Amino acid sequence: MRPETEQAERLASTLEEVEVEGVGKLRFVVGDKQRLHIGTQPLGSYLEQAQLGWVVKLGQWLEEMEWGGFFGAYKPGGRAPLHPRLVVGLFVYGLLNKQWGLRPLEKLARRDVGAWWLCGGEQPDHSTLGRFCLLHLEILTEDFFVEVTRKVLREVGVQAGIVAADGTVVEAAAGLASLVKQVALEEQVAQARSRAEAEPPNAQAQRTAATLQQARQVLEQRQQARAQVGKPGESVKVSSSEPEAMVQPRKDGPVRPSYKPCLLVHEKRIIIGQSLHPASETASVVPLLVQHGQVLEDLPVQLLLDAGFFSLNVLSTCVQVGVDVLCPSGKAHGEEDFERKGHKGLFAKSAFRYEEESDSYTCPAGHRLTTTGSLQHQGQERSYREYRTQACAGCPLRAQCTQAEHGRKLKRFEGEEYKEAMQKVLQQPAARACYRRRGAIVEPVFAELKERQGLRRFHRRGLRKAAMELALHCIAYNLKQALGSQVVVVRLFLLARLPGSPWLLVDCALLLYAP
Repeated sequence: MRPETEQAERLASTLEEVEVEGVGKLRFVVGDKQRLHIGTQPLGSYLEQAQLGWVVKLGQWLEEMEWGGFFGAYKPGGRAPLHPRLVVGLFVYGLLNKQWGLRPLEKLARRDVGAWWLCGGEQPDHSTLGRFCLLHLEILTEDFFVEVTRKVLREVGVQAGIVAADGTVVEAAAGLASLVKQVALEEQVAQARSRAEAEPPNAQAQRTAATLQQARQVLEQRQQARAQVGKPGESVKVSSSEPEAMVQPRKDGPVRPSYKPCLLVHEKRIIIGQSLHPASETASVVPLLVQHGQVLEDLPVQLLLDAGFFSLNVLSTCVQVGVDVLCPSGKAHGEEDFERKGHKGLFAKSAFRYEEESDSYTCPAGHRLTTTGSLQHQGQERSYREYRTQACAGCPLRAQCTQAEHGRKLKRFEGEEYKEAMQKVLQQPAARACYRRRGAIVEPVFAELKERQGLRRFHRRGLRKAAMELALHCIAYNLKQALGSQVVVVRLFLLARLPGSPWLLVDCALLLYAP
């Protein structure tokens, strides 16, 4: 065979043509796995013998997936792009290997035999991977996660059951040095605006000015939110490079710009839903339930939430959609801990018994707290009534109840009956025993994502990009669960080559999966 003919056939074998409605015919580079060898041994055979057959199985999974949702972002003509399954395969393999930065992924595609197989011998660089993320940001975050999870659930035979939700704090890509207060931010905004308006126009300066302007708007919103609850706003800080990130303490203590990812996990430890919010866990409940419906087309049998979700909005939402929920007001490490503790060791609100007929509270000392009946407002949505008593002055339990000069004051918000009903439910031993399953369902999943997949800090700036990163972590985790394996990282030195390349001594970090 002539060299020109052989080269043409090789090129044709690396391309795949698809017909897309409304777009036309598209060509994608799919690589050629059959031409990959370790020495004289075909790569597929080598992976099976080296106990890396899970990589081959992962490749088969990706080939069976429906990729039509990705094709609409491309146009006919020009240089053929990489098929989405090659790039997603590299992302998944990299996450399972705790590699998520674009340049580490580029290096992985060049050095790792598992990445060779999933990429079909193609070696995308970091700029190609970055453009792919931007092009498919929305579908990777939502639709593709739902589709992968459906397939995983069909594979393992999971139906609607008990689910548990929890949230954590993951550091944003922006560093601590990017945090500024209002005065410093105003100076940066003025300097950036002058650079952006200078001639000739500078695109980078304009983007920086837009980011700083967004940071100023976010700072003003957070100052207003603190003012509504009676707190000063002078100390509020915002990240000048990633304004959407909230300055909050991580679980291990340090205060950093960060986000709060929330997961909805099936009792079989499959992630059913994932959502990202700058600071709130309660805001993620509705998106999580929506994803549960998309994946399983049914409501969960029971929803287990920790005390961080104990709010009127969450409980009323669950009642409205018909979800059986267990959510204590306090930490549930022991039977005495299901009720929330009061501030500074004082009596909590739950220690006061509400009587609906008389619209009054009875305190631990037996005194009655009554209300004037006038409705007051906290913020724009929360309305409440205040309850007081004149008996605080001579009460023997005053030191355990309040430090206020005018005695104890209670607020009863609209919808408080949902919280009281939940507290009564969790007084039952059967409900408490069921709730204690929550930690065993969802906590190991977060441990897996943090320890084995490296989800301790996001690598992409901005809420939308961080949400995409979270979704890919969850996709990688679910695929690993479908493969039914555990991760062991080993290092190998391989004498190997790609077609048309010289022999190389390659340092590989491989994942061995043992059933």
